[in-house]
Amino acid sequence: MAINRHSDYPIKVFPRYLQSLTIDNTQLVKLSYHICSLRNLTHLDVSNNKLRKLPVDLGRLHLSKLVLHDNNLGEMDDWSFLNGKWLI
Repeated sequence: MAINRHSDYPIKVFPRYLQSLTIDNTQLVKLSYHICSLRNLTHLDVSNNKLRKLPVDLGRLHLSKLVLHDNNLGEMDDWSFLNGKWLI
């Protein structure tokens, strides 16, 4: 699933079966709990947004790819909950 405009963001929840999610350049400032509860998600791209921090629950997902570039995120030391998951 790709979301390229803020108006495309689902009003209710994301499909539970979702494996790949791209939310690019939508001015996103935080990841919702719904994203962190997508147990089948393996690819998450939230590049080109305004994220300032990542929720700890993100570390529970079995991501093989996590794309975070061009956000307002802090130092890597704050992200220990990701346990060395792939970051791009």
